[in-house]
Amino acid sequence: MKLDWKDTYKTGDAEIDAQHKGLFEDVAKILATKDRDSLLLCTMALVRDTRAHFEYEEKVMRRIAYPQVAEHFKDHTDLMAKITAFAENIANDTLSHADVEEFVTGWLVGHIKSFDAKLATHIWSFYPNWNYALLEAKDA
Repeated sequence: MKLDWKDTYKTGDAEIDAQHKGLFEDVAKILATKDRDSLLLCTMALVRDTRAHFEYEEKVMRRIAYPQVAEHFKDHTDLMAKITAFAENIANDTLSHADVEEFVTGWLVGHIKSFDAKLATHIWSFYPNWNYALLEAKDA
């Protein structure tokens, strides 16, 4: 199985889109990996990159006072718990490759198409000139 980035996944936020592409790359490595040790290393990279991505999105949501922030944060928390459990199952050698494929493709595309699409719609509806530099400038 192969999971490719599609332009339909774009949010319009260059930083979020770059991070999403990076997560797709992490997933591609997981899907291409067959041995447990390499799979575990690739999964740990996905955990790291997902955590960083969620931190960025949460920073954006707080900055713009996103009205669905609690629901989105909860999904992030739930997904991190699932990814951590997934990594533990790999370490314990209790997952089939089919389980791996189903998990990594389902959570990534599902989250982007539902939660991140709503966030993107909100950003561009209320902040038509939004960009990463605006977020960083306000932190200075």
